[in-house]
Amino acid sequence: MSNTATTITSSRPKNEDKLTTTAVSYLILLSIQYAIHPTLTRNFIDSSKVCKSSVVLVQEILKFGISLFVLFFNGELNILRGFRFGIWFRFAVLPAGLYAIQNLAALQAYQNLDGVTFNILNQTKTLSAALFCYLLLQENNR
Repeated sequence: MSNTATTITSSRPKNEDKLTTTAVSYLILLSIQYAIHPTLTRNFIDSSKVCKSSVVLVQEILKFGISLFVLFFNGELNILRGFRFGIWFRFAVLPAGLYAIQNLAALQAYQNLDGVTFNILNQTKTLSAALFCYLLLQENNR
């Protein structure tokens, strides 16, 4: 037996752990979007004239379209070959329904809360979801 040690080196470049200028630019744009979104929604979507469910439906259609565009742009549309509607429906109907309800509630909140209050509540929701996921995963690992 030989006592040769094998060294495993990372194939990632050293600078990959740092944020690029593009990433920082996207983070800045995202924070600006978060800051102005409630104000824009309140000012440009008149709740007496616009059906909230239509706004949510358009949002979801746009998300779907953008996702397909990204798949196409990255050359990964072949992932849809194994798509079966029955399987998708069984696994996606509950989360999709919850997202639709969440979007309706968010739209209502945009129109009735100031931007700071909305964003604090929204981040609290995200943190509590992360906490419960952590607790559930810990429970499953026991």
